[in-house]
Amino acid sequence: MKKTVFNGCDLLDSSRAKELLSGKKLGLLTNMSGVSRNLKLSTTEINEKYNLCALFGPEHGISGANQAGGFDKEIFVDPDNGDYNIKDIDEIRKD
Repeated sequence: MKKTVFNGCDLLDSSRAKELLSGKKLGLLTNMSGVSRNLKLSTTEINEKYNLCALFGPEHGISGANQAGGFDKEIFVDPDNGDYNIKDIDEIRKD
């Protein structure tokens, strides 16, 4: 019996995902290995369909370029134009 496994971003078009995610501000914990079945970045897949506002990169950051043990910055996506805006953690704590 062959079973198919799906990543979360492969289920974004499901009615359940639409019900849960539409109209909400979303954050995503990911790194450079976060991809869909067609090898499209999960950040791109989600941002094309929903309001992805924040990315969180553990240990080495979103792109994998950060030094080990460091703390990543939050990256906010402007929903109007899709630009990424980076905020330091100190700025975030003030908000």
